[in-house]
Amino acid sequence: MRSVKPTIRLRLRWWMALFSICLCLVWAGSWHAKGQSQVRPSVRSDRLRGAAAGGRKADSGEGGPPASKRPSSSPQPKAKTRQKKKKHAASGEAAAHHDGTTAHDGTTAHHDGTTAHDGSTPPAKQKHATTSRRPKAVKRVRLQDEDDDKQRTEAELYSAEYTRGSTIEQLIRERVPESAWGAPVVDEAEWRDLKQSTGCDVFSVPFNPAGDEGCLAYLADPSNWEAVKPLPQAYDKRTIKFAATLAGGLLQGIVKVPQRAFPLEAAAEVGAFAADRILRVNRVPPTAWVRLPMATLAASVRENGPSMKLVDKFARDSGSASFVDWVQKDFVAYCKEHRLVSADGSVGVSVQLFVADVRPMLDSLLSIPYIPHNGSWARWLDPRNPFPEEIRPSIYHISELATVDYVLGNSDRSPNKNNFVVGGCKGTCKRKPGRPPRHPGPPSFVHLDNGMCFYAPQRNPIGGKHWKMCVFQARIVARLRALHDDAAAAGGGGFAQQLGKALPADVVAAIGKAKLNQCQARIGEVLAKVDECLSTYSAEVVLP
Repeated sequence: MRSVKPTIRLRLRWWMALFSICLCLVWAGSWHAKGQSQVRPSVRSDRLRGAAAGGRKADSGEGGPPASKRPSSSPQPKAKTRQKKKKHAASGEAAAHHDGTTAHDGTTAHHDGTTAHDGSTPPAKQKHATTSRRPKAVKRVRLQDEDDDKQRTEAELYSAEYTRGSTIEQLIRERVPESAWGAPVVDEAEWRDLKQSTGCDVFSVPFNPAGDEGCLAYLADPSNWEAVKPLPQAYDKRTIKFAATLAGGLLQGIVKVPQRAFPLEAAAEVGAFAADRILRVNRVPPTAWVRLPMATLAASVRENGPSMKLVDKFARDSGSASFVDWVQKDFVAYCKEHRLVSADGSVGVSVQLFVADVRPMLDSLLSIPYIPHNGSWARWLDPRNPFPEEIRPSIYHISELATVDYVLGNSDRSPNKNNFVVGGCKGTCKRKPGRPPRHPGPPSFVHLDNGMCFYAPQRNPIGGKHWKMCVFQARIVARLRALHDDAAAAGGGGFAQQLGKALPADVVAAIGKAKLNQCQARIGEVLAKVDECLSTYSAEVVLP
């Protein structure tokens, strides 16, 4: 046993020595790390200060890399720390847009940083990355259009040239090659004479409101109607409507009627036309209100209806066995039940000028990438999501149309539904017999099928939950602001009062004054949304 003890002592000493060495190594490592942590913050601070100084020099033009070489990122709401660092720059940028001069000088805010209107090439997404928060003391951005409107006469404000100067029309002319524009009308003299005699122009879009009065009077006179026939039903054309032939077949009018499933169909079309002119958008064709004998419409259905098919789904929904039975139940019987037929046997309907060369937007040169039954297209109205530069005109159009639809309470719209273009034919397009020639000049957007207005703006990007719409059109926002201020002023009527005065008494009674007031209230909601967006992004982004 004694011979074992020295061995145990030796091993214990060896382990103690090894443990001491490990302690020394651990202590030395911790001392080194502590020394490095004391040095690194100062080095990092020096680097940050140097980068900040370089950035300030670059912004002031004194040094740093050129703007086109700077890195970019998608715009995000600014944190408080970043806001403090850019306080002076933010106030300066916001001030540059309060009078609208910077935002409305002909350039356009770019989501993807590609070529601007003036031909320059801004850095990718740079405008979004450098957007700044407005000073809290500023209530809203004052647009240059508001000051310009005071200098223009009403005739100038309503002229076609005023509308054609909008950003959307400029973008279309710049991005659609002239080789794709419609050729001039061959028989121009014939159509010019027709315009002079009827006041109706089927080729000029946006429309010139100066010619509305003559065209409306011509459409509203039943003696000018040579024939009226029901239009066939289709899965995407589920309402009862008629086509009126005028001017020896050179003009057509689309006649819409009140019906069981869509009681405001006719009144809403007339209301949307009047609202379009009050908002100075000028993209709804002239639409008149006229009272027609119910017997005339019913006789036309009995004569032409037997050859028309009824979609099975709609036949089951209405409990109808045929097209004639469907019209009889949902139109004729409905109007009698609700006392819409007057003592002289007439019923109020709308008639809208049929415009030349109309096609769905997705079938035109102004189409956008679209996934059926998917609302992801609304992401492009959120500045955080860049979109392809070539679809910029269409995105701005969708923004404008979404704004109008929100105010008017229309939820029956999407890029794939009730969204139309005049001109812009893809491939080879032939003129259909009995139809006007192709639309001359560059394509443009036209606002049709407004029968679902004055309900509720469901599924509208402005009230969307998944995407935050912050891309609006400056012109219509300026107009909404003026109408809102007019309603708030003492004795002012605003949009609801102007619309009520512009509409026939029958149309006001059908829509109801309460719904007109709801439109006025939604104008305030749109402006609140715009101001919310301006608290996050610059006016150049929100109001291109």
